[in-house]
Amino acid sequence: MSKYQIKIYHSVRKKIMPDRKIIDIVTLILKNQKVQSAYIELAIVGDKYMQSLTETYTARRYNTDVLAFDLSDPEDDSLYAQIIVNAPLARRKAKIARISGSAELAMYIIHGLLHLRGFDDHNPSDAKKMHRKTFELLKKAGFKKLPPMPLIDSDHQS
Repeated sequence: MSKYQIKIYHSVRKKIMPDRKIIDIVTLILKNQKVQSAYIELAIVGDKYMQSLTETYTARRYNTDVLAFDLSDPEDDSLYAQIIVNAPLARRKAKIARISGSAELAMYIIHGLLHLRGFDDHNPSDAKKMHRKTFELLKKAGFKKLPPMPLIDSDHQS
């Protein structure tokens, strides 16, 4: 396999960000996390499909921003993963925060990739580290106006 293979699938009509920019962001994160080789499938989906997936894979009944699945073989050093992001939710949250939809979507993609690299956000201390890293990487990806830092409390769950 070449160093990184990144496949993007859209189930929404209107793109928030060009595929080339998405590939550049994923590549930046993989390099930053010192991933030697990877095959990433990224699906950009709508609310209903994301809610269905969330309920199926997390047993929670709500609409989430990102799901990430590590499909890697423990015997192989390569990262094989699927990341699913919610485009309509990114648009809505971006509008509220007065930022670009691409910045919000990039945050979801970065968040999913960081989960795949072992970052967690299920307790306040880990969530703070993960969110700091996410914002650092958003800046490296060239985003100037960033989404607001998520509030973190003792009940935080991603």
